[in-house]
Amino acid sequence: MKVIDDNELVAFANYGKNPFSTHSWDLYWIVVHQNSRNKKLGSLLLRAIEDDIKTLGGKILWIETSGRPLYASTEEFYKRNGYILQAKLKDFYGTDDPKMIYSKDLRIK
Repeated sequence: MKVIDDNELVAFANYGKNPFSTHSWDLYWIVVHQNSRNKKLGSLLLRAIEDDIKTLGGKILWIETSGRPLYASTEEFYKRNGYILQAKLKDFYGTDDPKMIYSKDLRIK
């Protein structure tokens, strides 16, 4: 999924069905170009992804990110959009760099 503005790619997302689940999907990437931030494009993309997943019969969207301070704004973004922290895996990516796992039940409004 992508967002084009003035013939330029300004945001994109990559997601897919988890092959080991009957109803779970994974968000791999959601990226917004620095010059296009604070325009709610990330939230618009995320809602479009959620709608697409629901249309395809998905029920839960899972998101993983780093827990380093650099990613604090990313975690806040997910929380603002209704995602709940389900797990924190200590030192997953490296020392003092945990994996944060968020999810949202798409059946709940």
